[in-house]
Amino acid sequence: MSSLEVGIVLLMVIAPFQPVQGEELQPPRNITFVSKDYSLFVKWLPPDGSPPGVSYTVLWMESFDVQWKEVQPCRNITGTLCNITCVLQEPSNRYWVRVEAQSGTRAGFISSATETVDYILHVELAPPVLRVKYTRNIFGVNISFTYPFCMKHIFQDLTYDLEIWKAGSKARMKYENMHEPSVDISTTKWPHGKYCLHARTSFFRNGDRKRSNFLAPFCLWLHEEARKWELVALPLLAVLVTGVVMFLLYYKIKSKQVEMPSALKVCVVRKKQD
Repeated sequence: MSSLEVGIVLLMVIAPFQPVQGEELQPPRNITFVSKDYSLFVKWLPPDGSPPGVSYTVLWMESFDVQWKEVQPCRNITGTLCNITCVLQEPSNRYWVRVEAQSGTRAGFISSATETVDYILHVELAPPVLRVKYTRNIFGVNISFTYPFCMKHIFQDLTYDLEIWKAGSKARMKYENMHEPSVDISTTKWPHGKYCLHARTSFFRNGDRKRSNFLAPFCLWLHEEARKWELVALPLLAVLVTGVVMFLLYYKIKSKQVEMPSALKVCVVRKKQD
């Protein structure tokens, strides 16, 4: 094989790995922040006309700082979503965030526009975890929260709102801004029936209050024993009344049957006397 042929073969092998000339790599698009259950995410769209093999690195910086820092779990990732919850060391501060894109077929990287984020402003609270136990006319309610451990110093004083109502009724018993992890509610004077309750998380900071959505209602029957006795007693009462009526009718019929022979005997005696 001549040197020319060798050169052509090498060119064919190396060419696919050379940087593509012409159109430059575009920056990531639509940088937005989304939150769910105390977690905060930054997401974006791939660059327009992005080639295969594009990776991303998310960077952040405090508003009063001058040096960008990498979000280590989101360094050279191929996805377009990054959890930045525990990166924000002081959630009350405002931060700058940007996303860099880099392609294996192009040298260097290109950054997105810089966006600002405030954790307290953007965060979405999760409803509390609700555990309910009913014993001896006592509604026992236990409440707990599922925030990330890195945010314990922020959310350790969360409160909750609790609502209880009888199914089908619009009237509700409300317990607001509760701190106690467990509450016992007496139901002695409540009529039997189906009762429901739900709860939501409440968070107060810097003069503002945020609340989560209400948890899906939890329902159960109260005073079920009394209800069961009613269900048993009513049929028994109906049977008893029916039995009494039948007995009276039977007694009345028997009485007439006993009286008729005496009347006939009197008539026979009178005829003989005549």
